[in-house]
Amino acid sequence: MCQTVSDKLMAERAEALVRGLYSMMADKPVSAIHLASFLDLRTKNRETLRRRVREAVTFAREVLGYRVCANDAGYWPARKHSEWEAYRRAVEKGAKFAFVRMRRMERAVGERLNKQGLLFETRAVGW
Repeated sequence: MCQTVSDKLMAERAEALVRGLYSMMADKPVSAIHLASFLDLRTKNRETLRRRVREAVTFAREVLGYRVCANDAGYWPARKHSEWEAYRRAVEKGAKFAFVRMRRMERAVGERLNKQGLLFETRAVGW
């Protein structure tokens, strides 16, 4: 399954992350910073720590097939299939809304570039 050294390292990190999630499983999600500490990731940049945890979670989901849920508060393993399905549907719904927003933004930019939006401007237009 794992082809390169980095894939092997990522697989080990992802497996450790999932073990950690199950061992820390409580009534609330586990923060990315807490997981980074559990994984002994070392850097002073908190966003880098969060990114490395996201990468491990993505690998755990997409390559290893673990059902790891997430929200703004952190990560947790799906306890039941129904919990995973609810999470998966919420992610899918969010993606659909993101595509709708992108289409609206592209339409607005196109109208602005075609000067259609300028008909209603009351002040100078600047980029």
